[in-house]
Amino acid sequence: MIKTKVGIIGAGLTGLVAAKELNKKGFQVSIFEKLNQAGGRMRTETIDGWNLDVGFQVLLTSYPYLKKHIDLSKINLLNLESAATIFRNGKTTEVGDPFRTKNILWKTIFSDIGGFGDKKLIYKLKKQVDGQSISEIFKTESISTFEFLNEYGFSETIIDRFFKPFFGGIFLENDLSTSSRMFLFTFKMFASGKAKIPKNGIGTIAQQIVSKLERVNFHFESEVVKIEDQTIYLKNGESESFDYVINTIPNYQNRKDSGQWQECYNLYFEHKSPAIISQPRIGLNANPDRLINNIFYPSIHQNLKMHKGKSLISITVLNSQGLSEKDLAKKVEKELESDFNIPEPRLVKLYYIPYSLPINKQPKNYVAFDYSAKTFEVGDFLLNGSQNAACKIGGLISKHILEVKEL
Repeated sequence: MIKTKVGIIGAGLTGLVAAKELNKKGFQVSIFEKLNQAGGRMRTETIDGWNLDVGFQVLLTSYPYLKKHIDLSKINLLNLESAATIFRNGKTTEVGDPFRTKNILWKTIFSDIGGFGDKKLIYKLKKQVDGQSISEIFKTESISTFEFLNEYGFSETIIDRFFKPFFGGIFLENDLSTSSRMFLFTFKMFASGKAKIPKNGIGTIAQQIVSKLERVNFHFESEVVKIEDQTIYLKNGESESFDYVINTIPNYQNRKDSGQWQECYNLYFEHKSPAIISQPRIGLNANPDRLINNIFYPSIHQNLKMHKGKSLISITVLNSQGLSEKDLAKKVEKELESDFNIPEPRLVKLYYIPYSLPINKQPKNYVAFDYSAKTFEVGDFLLNGSQNAACKIGGLISKHILEVKEL
C-alpha cells in the first residue's frame, strides 16, 4: 500500500506536533528546516559553556495543548516563583501571589506599585477568569489590554508600574495594545498553573518530540524557496512532491493575512558580581524610557563552578529605538549599571528575533480548513500567539488531513 506523503516546512512546535500526529497514523512525513536544528522560536544554543535560549520564554503548565503533546514530567523543570522584583528609581519592590509565594504577602500589600483598591481588583479579576472557559474568553469583546485595564478600574500607577512591564514583556510591546482576549487568557493561565523553565533550555521541548519521530525524514539546512502544486523547491536546487504540504514558516513570501509580527532582542551578559535576584523569578524594569523590559538569571540553574562563580543574566528588549546592534548592546550595558547596579557586564550573545509573536487584533481559539486544499499555511498566527496555540494548530491540521483522507 502506498503511503500518503506529507511535506512539512519548518521544525517549530506546529510542524513537529503535526508530524507527530500524522506519523502515528502511518503517513510518510518529511520536514524541511532552514536551520541546523529543530525548535523554531523555541531553540537553545550553547555558547561559552552557557545554555542560551533564543529568546527568553517560560512554560505555563496550564496550557492544555502543551500538556497534550509534551510530557512535562519527563523534562527537568525549574519552578518560577509567582512573584516579581520591580526596579524603579534606584529602588526595588517585591510583589507576588501570597498563596503561592512565601513571605510575599506584606511586601505586596505595602508595595507602591498600586493602591489597595488595585490589589482587590486583581483578586476580583482572578475570580472572573477562574469562572470562564478558554473558549468563552476568546469570544469576549476584543479591545486593547490598556483599554480593558482602564475600564476595569485599575489605576494609572499599577498599569505603568506592573501591567506594562510584566504583560508588555509577554506581549512584546510597550503600550498594551494587544487584545484583551490574550490578556485574559494569559492571566488565567498564570493564575491556574505554574510558570516553569527547562533547566537544560527551552529547546528540550522540541527535542522530546523529535526523539519520538523515528520514521520522519528530517532535512536540516534546507531552505524552501517555492511551493507549487504540492512540490517543494529548495534553495540548493532539489525538489520533492507530496500529497499534502504544511507550511509553518511565519513570513513565507510575506503572507498577506498575517504580515505583522512583534520583534524583540534577547541579550545575555556575564558578570562577576553576585546575581541581584537570587530567587527564581523575573525582574521588571519600571523606569520610563528604558531599553530593558525584563531580566532573568539562567545561571541560578546552571553550573556556576564551571564558570568560576560568574552570573549569567538574560535581558529582553522590546524596542531597539532604531539603534544598531552594537549601539544597542552598549546602551543596555549602561542601563545594567545605572538601573540595576551591575558593574562591568560582558556581552555573551545578542539575538534579534524578528518574528517573535504575531500581531492579531482578533485572536481566536479555533479555525477550520478548506477540504479541497492540498497546501496549507498554518501557525499560531491563525489562532493566538502562544505555545499552546502552536501545539493546537499542529494537531488541528493533522486531524483535518486525516479527515480528508477518510472522505
